[in-house]
Amino acid sequence: MLSSSDKLNTKCLLISGICGFLLVFSGAFAIPVAGATSPNFSVGKVVKVSPNDSPFSPTCHGGLAGGTLYFNSKVEPEVAVNPTNPKNIIGVYQQDRFSNGGADGVVAAYTMNGGANWTVDWPTFTHCEGGNANNNGDFERASDPWVSFSPNGVAYFSALTFNASYNSASAVEVSTSKDGGKTWSKPAQLILSNSLSDKDSVTADPTNSSYAYVVWDLFGTGAQVYFSRTTDGGKTWSTGRQIFSAATVNNIVVVLPNGELLDTFSDDNTGDLAFITSSDHGSTWSTTEHVVATMEPIGATDPRNGYPIRSGAGLASVAVDEKTGYLYAVWEDARFNNFKNEEVAFSMSKDGGKTWSAPIQINKTPPGVDAFTPTVQVDSNGKVAVTYYDFRKYKSGDTTTPTVLWMVECKSGCTNSSNWTERRVSKPFNIENAPDAGGYFLGDYSAVGNIGAGFQPFWVQTVKSLKIRTDVFSANATG
Repeated sequence: MLSSSDKLNTKCLLISGICGFLLVFSGAFAIPVAGATSPNFSVGKVVKVSPNDSPFSPTCHGGLAGGTLYFNSKVEPEVAVNPTNPKNIIGVYQQDRFSNGGADGVVAAYTMNGGANWTVDWPTFTHCEGGNANNNGDFERASDPWVSFSPNGVAYFSALTFNASYNSASAVEVSTSKDGGKTWSKPAQLILSNSLSDKDSVTADPTNSSYAYVVWDLFGTGAQVYFSRTTDGGKTWSTGRQIFSAATVNNIVVVLPNGELLDTFSDDNTGDLAFITSSDHGSTWSTTEHVVATMEPIGATDPRNGYPIRSGAGLASVAVDEKTGYLYAVWEDARFNNFKNEEVAFSMSKDGGKTWSAPIQINKTPPGVDAFTPTVQVDSNGKVAVTYYDFRKYKSGDTTTPTVLWMVECKSGCTNSSNWTERRVSKPFNIENAPDAGGYFLGDYSAVGNIGAGFQPFWVQTVKSLKIRTDVFSANATG
Protein backbone atom coordinates (compact mmCIF):
# COMPACT_ATOMS: atom_id res chain seq x y z
CA MET A 1 0.00 0.00 0.00
CA LEU A 2 1.10 3.57 -0.59
CA SER A 3 1.00 5.83 2.43
CA SER A 4 -0.36 9.36 2.10
CA SER A 5 3.21 10.60 1.72
CA ASP A 6 3.83 7.91 -0.92
CA LYS A 7 0.86 9.15 -2.92
CA LEU A 8 2.04 12.76 -2.79
CA ASN A 9 5.65 11.89 -3.51
CA THR A 10 4.82 9.98 -6.71
CA LYS A 11 4.18 13.37 -8.32
CA CYS A 12 7.86 14.33 -8.03
CA LEU A 13 9.56 11.10 -9.17
CA LEU A 14 11.95 11.27 -12.11
CA ILE A 15 12.52 7.79 -13.44
CA SER A 16 12.82 6.32 -16.91
CA GLY A 17 14.36 3.42 -18.72
CA ILE A 18 13.37 -0.05 -19.76
CA CYS A 19 15.12 -3.29 -18.99
CA GLY A 20 14.40 -6.75 -17.76
CA PHE A 21 15.89 -10.16 -17.72
CA LEU A 22 14.89 -13.56 -16.34
CA LEU A 23 16.44 -15.15 -13.31
CA VAL A 24 15.46 -18.62 -12.19
CA PHE A 25 16.35 -19.38 -8.62
CA SER A 26 15.80 -22.59 -6.73
CA GLY A 27 17.13 -24.13 -3.59
CA ALA A 28 16.38 -23.89 0.09
CA PHE A 29 18.30 -22.34 2.93
CA ALA A 30 17.21 -23.99 6.15
CA ILE A 31 17.15 -22.08 9.41
CA PRO A 32 16.55 -24.17 12.52
CA VAL A 33 13.70 -23.04 14.73
CA ALA A 34 14.19 -23.70 18.41
CA GLY A 35 11.97 -23.22 21.41
CA ALA A 36 8.19 -23.44 21.79
CA THR A 37 5.47 -22.38 24.15
CA SER A 38 2.86 -24.98 23.22
CA PRO A 39 2.86 -28.68 22.22
CA ASN A 40 -0.29 -28.28 20.09
CA PHE A 41 1.42 -27.52 16.79
CA SER A 42 4.90 -27.38 15.35
CA VAL A 43 6.75 -25.14 12.91
CA GLY A 44 9.01 -26.87 10.40
CA LYS A 45 12.30 -25.65 9.03
CA VAL A 46 12.40 -22.12 7.76
CA VAL A 47 13.26 -21.83 4.06
CA LYS A 48 14.64 -18.74 2.38
CA VAL A 49 12.41 -18.05 -0.63
CA SER A 50 14.02 -15.06 -2.36
CA PRO A 51 17.44 -14.96 -4.01
CA ASN A 52 19.94 -12.60 -2.38
CA ASP A 53 20.48 -10.49 -5.46
CA SER A 54 17.79 -8.67 -7.35
CA PRO A 55 16.82 -10.20 -10.69
CA PHE A 56 16.67 -6.67 -12.11
CA SER A 57 19.33 -4.26 -13.31
CA PRO A 58 20.35 -1.64 -10.72
CA THR A 59 19.63 1.07 -13.32
CA CYS A 60 16.39 -0.23 -14.87
CA HIS A 61 14.39 2.40 -12.98
CA GLY A 62 16.29 5.14 -14.84
CA GLY A 63 17.16 7.34 -11.87
CA LEU A 64 16.82 7.88 -8.13
CA ALA A 65 15.17 11.33 -8.07
CA GLY A 66 12.33 11.58 -5.57
CA GLY A 67 13.31 8.71 -3.32
CA THR A 68 15.93 6.23 -2.14
CA LEU A 69 16.12 2.87 -3.86
CA TYR A 70 16.82 -0.05 -1.52
CA PHE A 71 18.24 -2.30 -4.20
CA ASN A 72 18.04 -6.06 -3.45
CA SER A 73 15.39 -5.51 -0.75
CA LYS A 74 12.11 -7.45 -0.70
CA VAL A 75 8.97 -6.41 1.18
CA GLU A 76 5.19 -6.90 1.48
CA PRO A 77 4.51 -10.60 0.83
CA GLU A 78 1.28 -12.41 0.00
CA VAL A 79 0.79 -16.16 -0.57
CA ALA A 80 -1.73 -18.63 -2.00
CA VAL A 81 -1.90 -22.44 -2.09
CA ASN A 82 -3.19 -24.39 -5.10
CA PRO A 83 -6.35 -26.29 -4.03
CA THR A 84 -5.72 -28.90 -6.74
CA ASN A 85 -2.16 -29.49 -5.48
CA PRO A 86 -1.28 -28.18 -1.99
CA LYS A 87 2.42 -28.66 -2.72
CA ASN A 88 2.14 -25.92 -5.35
CA ILE A 89 2.38 -22.57 -3.54
CA ILE A 90 2.86 -19.10 -5.01
CA GLY A 91 4.16 -16.19 -2.97
CA VAL A 92 4.44 -12.64 -4.29
CA TYR A 93 6.35 -9.62 -3.01
CA GLN A 94 7.86 -6.24 -3.91
CA GLN A 95 11.40 -6.37 -5.29
CA ASP A 96 13.74 -3.36 -4.82
CA ARG A 97 11.66 -1.02 -2.67
CA PHE A 98 11.78 2.78 -2.94
CA SER A 99 11.54 4.94 0.17
CA ASN A 100 8.66 7.00 -1.22
CA GLY A 101 6.45 4.31 -2.67
CA GLY A 102 6.50 1.23 -4.84
CA ALA A 103 9.30 -0.94 -6.13
CA ASP A 104 11.10 -1.76 -9.37
CA GLY A 105 8.72 -4.69 -9.73
CA VAL A 106 6.56 -7.27 -8.00
CA VAL A 107 7.65 -10.86 -8.45
CA ALA A 108 6.21 -14.33 -7.87
CA ALA A 109 8.04 -17.22 -6.26
CA TYR A 110 6.54 -20.67 -6.77
CA THR A 111 7.21 -24.11 -5.34
CA MET A 112 6.07 -27.52 -6.54
CA ASN A 113 7.31 -29.45 -3.51
CA GLY A 114 5.55 -27.83 -0.58
CA GLY A 115 8.09 -25.09 0.00
CA ALA A 116 11.39 -26.98 -0.02
CA ASN A 117 12.56 -25.16 -3.17
CA TRP A 118 11.37 -21.96 -4.81
CA THR A 119 11.72 -20.45 -8.30
CA VAL A 120 11.22 -16.79 -9.18
CA ASP A 121 9.31 -15.42 -12.18
CA TRP A 122 7.00 -12.46 -12.91
CA PRO A 123 4.51 -10.89 -15.31
CA THR A 124 5.48 -7.81 -17.33
CA PHE A 125 4.06 -5.26 -14.89
CA THR A 126 6.92 -2.71 -15.10
CA HIS A 127 9.83 -1.63 -17.26
CA CYS A 128 12.23 -3.59 -15.05
CA GLU A 129 10.14 -6.69 -15.66
CA GLY A 130 10.21 -6.33 -19.44
CA GLY A 131 7.06 -4.22 -19.57
CA ASN A 132 6.28 -1.77 -22.36
CA ALA A 133 3.32 -0.12 -24.07
CA ASN A 134 2.56 -3.27 -26.07
CA ASN A 135 2.23 -5.62 -23.08
CA ASN A 136 0.52 -3.22 -20.61
CA GLY A 137 3.75 -2.86 -18.66
CA ASP A 138 4.70 0.72 -19.50
CA PHE A 139 5.19 1.66 -15.83
CA GLU A 140 8.13 2.62 -13.67
CA ARG A 141 7.06 1.08 -10.38
CA ALA A 142 4.71 -1.48 -8.89
CA SER A 143 3.27 -2.09 -5.44
CA ASP A 144 0.67 -4.06 -3.44
CA PRO A 145 1.16 -7.56 -4.90
CA TRP A 146 -1.66 -10.03 -4.24
CA VAL A 147 -2.24 -13.63 -5.34
CA SER A 148 -5.14 -16.10 -5.28
CA PHE A 149 -5.92 -19.57 -6.70
CA SER A 150 -9.23 -20.62 -8.23
CA PRO A 151 -10.69 -24.10 -7.54
CA ASN A 152 -9.38 -25.36 -10.90
CA GLY A 153 -5.81 -24.28 -10.12
CA VAL A 154 -5.61 -21.05 -12.14
CA ALA A 155 -3.58 -18.43 -10.26
CA TYR A 156 -4.32 -14.70 -10.33
CA PHE A 157 -1.64 -12.08 -9.56
CA SER A 158 -2.73 -8.44 -9.16
CA ALA A 159 -0.66 -5.30 -8.65
CA LEU A 160 -0.76 -1.53 -8.61
CA THR A 161 1.49 0.07 -11.25
CA PHE A 162 2.34 3.75 -11.70
CA ASN A 163 4.52 6.42 -13.30
CA ALA A 164 5.59 9.93 -12.42
CA SER A 165 8.60 11.00 -14.47
CA TYR A 166 7.00 11.36 -17.90
CA ASN A 167 3.31 11.10 -17.01
CA SER A 168 1.17 10.47 -13.95
CA ALA A 169 -0.47 7.27 -15.18
CA SER A 170 -1.56 4.71 -12.59
CA ALA A 171 -3.17 1.34 -13.22
CA VAL A 172 -4.42 -1.80 -11.53
CA GLU A 173 -3.49 -4.92 -13.45
CA VAL A 174 -3.88 -8.68 -13.12
CA SER A 175 -2.07 -11.61 -14.72
CA THR A 176 -2.94 -15.31 -14.72
CA SER A 177 -0.92 -18.51 -14.57
CA LYS A 178 -2.23 -21.94 -15.57
CA ASP A 179 0.94 -23.83 -14.67
CA GLY A 180 1.40 -23.07 -10.98
CA GLY A 181 3.38 -19.86 -11.41
CA LYS A 182 5.91 -21.03 -14.01
CA THR A 183 4.58 -18.64 -16.65
CA TRP A 184 2.27 -15.60 -16.54
CA SER A 185 -0.07 -14.03 -19.05
CA LYS A 186 0.11 -10.49 -20.41
CA PRO A 187 -1.37 -8.32 -17.65
CA ALA A 188 -4.96 -7.20 -18.11
CA GLN A 189 -5.42 -3.51 -17.37
CA LEU A 190 -8.50 -2.96 -15.18
CA ILE A 191 -8.16 0.80 -14.85
CA LEU A 192 -5.83 3.48 -16.23
CA SER A 193 -6.06 6.88 -14.61
CA ASN A 194 -4.08 10.02 -13.81
CA SER A 195 -5.36 9.57 -10.24
CA LEU A 196 -3.47 7.07 -8.14
CA SER A 197 -5.10 3.72 -7.42
CA ASP A 198 -4.10 2.06 -4.15
CA LYS A 199 -4.16 -1.20 -2.19
CA ASP A 200 -5.53 -3.67 -4.70
CA SER A 201 -6.29 -7.30 -3.90
CA VAL A 202 -7.48 -10.23 -6.00
CA THR A 203 -9.75 -13.07 -4.85
CA ALA A 204 -10.52 -16.11 -6.97
CA ASP A 205 -14.03 -17.35 -6.17
CA PRO A 206 -13.62 -20.66 -4.26
CA THR A 207 -17.19 -21.66 -5.23
CA ASN A 208 -16.90 -21.11 -9.00
CA SER A 209 -13.75 -21.20 -11.16
CA SER A 210 -15.26 -18.82 -13.71
CA TYR A 211 -15.12 -15.87 -11.33
CA ALA A 212 -12.37 -13.80 -9.76
CA TYR A 213 -12.58 -10.32 -8.24
CA VAL A 214 -10.20 -7.37 -7.89
CA VAL A 215 -10.91 -4.41 -5.58
CA TRP A 216 -8.97 -1.24 -4.81
CA ASP A 217 -9.46 2.41 -3.89
CA LEU A 218 -8.96 5.29 -6.30
CA PHE A 219 -7.14 8.10 -4.50
CA GLY A 220 -8.25 10.89 -6.82
CA THR A 221 -11.95 10.21 -6.11
CA GLY A 222 -11.54 10.39 -2.34
CA ALA A 223 -10.38 6.77 -2.09
CA GLN A 224 -13.71 5.32 -3.21
CA VAL A 225 -13.98 1.57 -3.81
CA TYR A 226 -13.43 0.27 -7.34
CA PHE A 227 -14.14 -3.25 -8.57
CA SER A 228 -13.47 -5.49 -11.56
CA ARG A 229 -14.26 -9.14 -12.19
CA THR A 230 -13.74 -11.93 -14.65
CA THR A 231 -16.61 -14.29 -15.49
CA ASP A 232 -14.62 -16.52 -17.84
CA GLY A 233 -11.65 -17.66 -15.78
CA GLY A 234 -9.42 -14.69 -16.52
CA LYS A 235 -9.84 -14.46 -20.31
CA THR A 236 -11.55 -11.08 -20.04
CA TRP A 237 -12.10 -8.53 -17.26
CA SER A 238 -14.69 -5.84 -16.72
CA THR A 239 -13.57 -2.23 -16.71
CA GLY A 240 -13.01 -1.03 -13.16
CA ARG A 241 -16.06 0.75 -11.74
CA GLN A 242 -17.01 2.40 -8.47
CA ILE A 243 -19.07 0.22 -6.13
CA PHE A 244 -18.98 2.27 -2.91
CA SER A 245 -18.59 6.00 -2.41
CA ALA A 246 -17.10 6.21 1.09
CA ALA A 247 -13.36 6.77 1.50
CA THR A 248 -11.73 3.41 2.26
CA VAL A 249 -8.47 1.51 2.11
CA ASN A 250 -7.41 -2.15 2.26
CA ASN A 251 -10.32 -3.57 0.26
CA ILE A 252 -10.29 -7.39 0.26
CA VAL A 253 -13.07 -9.66 -1.03
CA VAL A 254 -13.89 -12.85 0.88
CA VAL A 255 -16.45 -15.38 -0.38
CA LEU A 256 -18.89 -17.29 1.81
CA PRO A 257 -19.78 -20.93 1.02
CA ASN A 258 -23.13 -19.79 -0.41
CA GLY A 259 -21.30 -17.57 -2.93
CA GLU A 260 -22.03 -14.25 -1.21
CA LEU A 261 -19.20 -11.72 -1.49
CA LEU A 262 -18.02 -9.48 1.32
CA ASP A 263 -15.74 -6.59 0.39
CA THR A 264 -13.98 -5.81 3.66
CA PHE A 265 -12.15 -2.50 4.19
CA SER A 266 -10.99 0.16 6.61
CA ASP A 267 -13.27 3.19 6.63
CA ASP A 268 -10.96 6.21 6.34
CA ASN A 269 -13.41 8.52 8.11
CA THR A 270 -14.33 6.39 11.13
CA GLY A 271 -11.47 3.93 11.54
CA ASP A 272 -13.99 1.09 11.44
CA LEU A 273 -13.40 -2.33 9.95
CA ALA A 274 -16.47 -2.72 7.75
CA PHE A 275 -17.80 -4.42 4.63
CA ILE A 276 -20.37 -4.30 1.85
CA THR A 277 -21.97 -7.37 0.27
CA SER A 278 -22.97 -8.80 -3.09
CA SER A 279 -25.20 -11.81 -3.73
CA ASP A 280 -24.74 -11.88 -7.52
CA HIS A 281 -20.97 -12.31 -8.04
CA GLY A 282 -20.36 -8.58 -7.83
CA SER A 283 -22.96 -7.33 -10.32
CA THR A 284 -24.58 -5.26 -7.58
CA TRP A 285 -23.48 -4.29 -4.07
CA SER A 286 -25.14 -3.15 -0.87
CA THR A 287 -25.20 0.61 -0.47
CA THR A 288 -24.47 0.85 3.27
CA GLU A 289 -21.54 -0.62 5.16
CA HIS A 290 -21.81 -3.19 7.94
CA VAL A 291 -19.39 -2.44 10.77
CA VAL A 292 -17.35 -5.24 12.35
CA ALA A 293 -15.57 -3.11 14.98
CA THR A 294 -13.72 0.15 15.45
CA MET A 295 -9.99 -0.40 15.13
CA GLU A 296 -7.94 1.59 17.64
CA PRO A 297 -4.24 1.37 16.72
CA ILE A 298 -1.58 3.83 17.81
CA GLY A 299 1.31 2.51 15.71
CA ALA A 300 4.39 0.57 16.73
CA THR A 301 7.79 2.10 17.45
CA ASP A 302 11.30 0.79 17.81
CA PRO A 303 11.83 0.29 21.58
CA ARG A 304 15.54 1.08 21.24
CA ASN A 305 15.36 4.47 19.53
CA GLY A 306 11.67 5.39 19.26
CA TYR A 307 11.72 5.37 15.46
CA PRO A 308 8.35 4.52 13.83
CA ILE A 309 7.59 1.10 12.43
CA ARG A 310 5.57 1.23 9.24
CA SER A 311 3.32 -1.74 9.99
CA GLY A 312 -0.24 -2.81 9.25
CA ALA A 313 -1.74 -0.28 11.67
CA GLY A 314 -5.26 0.60 10.54
CA LEU A 315 -5.45 -2.39 8.20
CA ALA A 316 -7.25 -5.64 9.01
CA SER A 317 -6.70 -9.21 7.85
CA VAL A 318 -9.84 -11.28 7.25
CA ALA A 319 -10.31 -14.99 6.51
CA VAL A 320 -13.31 -17.28 5.94
CA ASP A 321 -13.80 -20.97 6.70
CA GLU A 322 -14.93 -22.34 3.34
CA LYS A 323 -16.90 -25.14 5.03
CA THR A 324 -18.72 -23.38 7.85
CA GLY A 325 -18.70 -19.80 6.60
CA TYR A 326 -17.25 -18.58 9.90
CA LEU A 327 -15.42 -15.30 9.45
CA TYR A 328 -12.28 -14.22 11.33
CA ALA A 329 -10.69 -10.77 11.55
CA VAL A 330 -7.49 -9.47 13.20
CA TRP A 331 -5.91 -6.03 13.42
CA GLU A 332 -3.51 -3.91 15.50
CA ASP A 333 -5.20 -2.35 18.52
CA ALA A 334 -4.13 -0.51 21.70
CA ARG A 335 -7.42 -0.61 23.65
CA PHE A 336 -6.31 -3.54 25.82
CA ASN A 337 -3.54 -1.61 27.62
CA ASN A 338 -4.88 1.93 27.89
CA PHE A 339 -3.26 2.86 24.57
CA LYS A 340 0.34 2.30 25.63
CA ASN A 341 1.34 -0.14 22.87
CA GLU A 342 0.01 -2.26 20.01
CA GLU A 343 -1.64 -5.65 20.56
CA VAL A 344 -3.46 -8.04 18.20
CA ALA A 345 -7.25 -7.83 18.30
CA PHE A 346 -9.46 -10.72 17.16
CA SER A 347 -13.17 -10.93 16.32
CA MET A 348 -15.23 -13.61 14.59
CA SER A 349 -18.68 -14.14 13.10
CA LYS A 350 -20.65 -17.40 12.95
CA ASP A 351 -23.55 -16.02 10.92
CA GLY A 352 -21.99 -14.73 7.73
CA GLY A 353 -21.02 -11.37 9.15
CA LYS A 354 -24.39 -10.36 10.61
CA THR A 355 -22.97 -10.29 14.15
CA TRP A 356 -19.40 -10.29 15.46
CA SER A 357 -17.83 -11.20 18.78
CA ALA A 358 -16.36 -8.49 20.99
CA PRO A 359 -12.67 -7.88 20.18
CA ILE A 360 -10.20 -9.76 22.38
CA GLN A 361 -6.42 -9.70 22.62
CA ILE A 362 -4.83 -12.91 21.31
CA ASN A 363 -1.10 -12.16 21.11
CA LYS A 364 1.05 -13.60 23.90
CA THR A 365 3.45 -10.66 23.93
CA PRO A 366 4.62 -9.49 27.37
CA PRO A 367 3.00 -6.28 28.69
CA GLY A 368 4.35 -3.04 27.26
CA VAL A 369 5.76 -4.63 24.09
CA ASP A 370 4.41 -3.82 20.62
CA ALA A 371 2.89 -6.62 18.53
CA PHE A 372 2.18 -5.64 14.94
CA THR A 373 1.15 -6.61 11.38
CA PRO A 374 -1.15 -9.56 12.24
CA THR A 375 -2.41 -11.94 9.55
CA VAL A 376 -5.18 -14.54 9.96
CA GLN A 377 -5.85 -17.81 8.15
CA VAL A 378 -8.11 -20.86 8.69
CA ASP A 379 -7.24 -24.37 7.52
CA SER A 380 -9.42 -27.16 6.13
CA ASN A 381 -10.02 -28.55 9.65
CA GLY A 382 -11.31 -25.24 10.96
CA LYS A 383 -8.17 -24.34 12.93
CA VAL A 384 -7.36 -20.64 13.01
CA ALA A 385 -3.82 -19.24 12.93
CA VAL A 386 -2.55 -15.69 13.31
CA THR A 387 1.02 -14.49 12.74
CA TYR A 388 2.49 -11.23 14.06
CA TYR A 389 5.82 -9.62 14.83
CA ASP A 390 6.90 -8.35 18.25
CA PHE A 391 9.87 -6.96 20.19
CA ARG A 392 9.86 -9.17 23.31
CA LYS A 393 13.49 -10.21 22.73
CA TYR A 394 14.72 -6.63 23.07
CA LYS A 395 16.48 -5.76 26.34
CA SER A 396 17.50 -2.31 27.53
CA GLY A 397 21.03 -1.59 26.41
CA ASP A 398 20.85 -3.70 23.24
CA THR A 399 22.57 -2.10 20.26
CA THR A 400 20.04 -3.57 17.81
CA THR A 401 16.31 -4.30 18.00
CA PRO A 402 15.68 -8.05 17.79
CA THR A 403 12.33 -8.79 16.17
CA VAL A 404 10.54 -12.14 15.91
CA LEU A 405 7.59 -13.52 13.95
CA TRP A 406 5.20 -15.57 16.11
CA MET A 407 2.13 -17.66 15.36
CA VAL A 408 -0.83 -18.32 17.64
CA GLU A 409 -3.36 -21.05 16.86
CA CYS A 410 -6.86 -21.84 18.08
CA LYS A 411 -8.88 -25.03 17.52
CA SER A 412 -12.10 -24.10 19.32
CA GLY A 413 -13.49 -21.47 21.66
CA CYS A 414 -11.52 -18.79 19.85
CA THR A 415 -13.36 -15.91 21.53
CA ASN A 416 -11.52 -16.88 24.73
CA SER A 417 -7.92 -15.66 24.67
CA SER A 418 -6.78 -18.57 26.85
CA ASN A 419 -7.59 -21.00 24.01
CA TRP A 420 -4.83 -19.59 21.81
CA THR A 421 -1.40 -21.24 21.90
CA GLU A 422 1.84 -19.85 20.52
CA ARG A 423 4.96 -20.94 18.64
CA ARG A 424 7.94 -18.94 17.49
CA VAL A 425 8.29 -18.93 13.69
CA SER A 426 11.43 -16.90 12.92
CA LYS A 427 14.78 -16.41 14.57
CA PRO A 428 15.35 -12.88 15.94
CA PHE A 429 16.35 -10.31 13.34
CA ASN A 430 17.24 -6.61 13.57
CA ILE A 431 14.34 -4.56 12.19
CA GLU A 432 16.60 -1.51 11.95
CA ASN A 433 18.14 -3.02 8.78
CA ALA A 434 14.76 -2.76 6.99
CA PRO A 435 14.11 -0.19 4.24
CA ASP A 436 12.87 3.14 5.55
CA ALA A 437 9.54 4.01 3.92
CA GLY A 438 8.08 6.37 6.47
CA GLY A 439 9.33 3.99 9.18
CA TYR A 440 11.15 0.66 9.21
CA PHE A 441 9.23 -1.26 6.56
CA LEU A 442 8.67 -4.99 6.11
CA GLY A 443 5.31 -4.45 4.41
CA ASP A 444 1.83 -3.20 5.14
CA TYR A 445 0.85 -6.85 5.37
CA SER A 446 2.32 -10.32 5.78
CA ALA A 447 0.87 -13.69 4.73
CA VAL A 448 -0.24 -17.16 5.82
CA GLY A 449 -1.40 -19.87 3.43
CA ASN A 450 -3.84 -22.75 4.03
CA ILE A 451 -2.08 -26.01 3.11
CA GLY A 452 -5.01 -28.24 4.09
CA ALA A 453 -4.40 -29.53 7.60
CA GLY A 454 -1.97 -26.78 8.47
CA PHE A 455 -0.51 -23.44 7.49
CA GLN A 456 2.26 -21.85 5.44
CA PRO A 457 3.58 -18.65 7.03
CA PHE A 458 5.20 -16.46 4.36
CA TRP A 459 6.97 -13.37 5.65
CA VAL A 460 9.77 -10.82 5.32
CA GLN A 461 12.62 -10.35 7.76
CA THR A 462 15.87 -8.45 7.67
CA VAL A 463 19.30 -9.94 7.07
CA LYS A 464 22.68 -8.69 8.28
CA SER A 465 23.85 -7.36 4.92
CA LEU A 466 22.81 -3.75 4.24
CA LYS A 467 23.33 -4.49 0.54
CA ILE A 468 20.31 -6.82 0.75
CA ARG A 469 18.45 -5.67 3.90
CA THR A 470 15.43 -8.01 3.63
CA ASP A 471 14.53 -11.43 2.27
CA VAL A 472 11.37 -13.53 2.06
CA PHE A 473 11.01 -16.71 4.14
CA SER A 474 8.49 -19.53 4.49
CA ALA A 475 7.78 -22.55 6.68
CA ASN A 476 5.19 -25.28 7.27
CA ALA A 477 3.17 -25.19 10.49
CA THR A 478 1.15 -28.31 11.28
CA GLY A 479 -0.38 -30.18 14.18
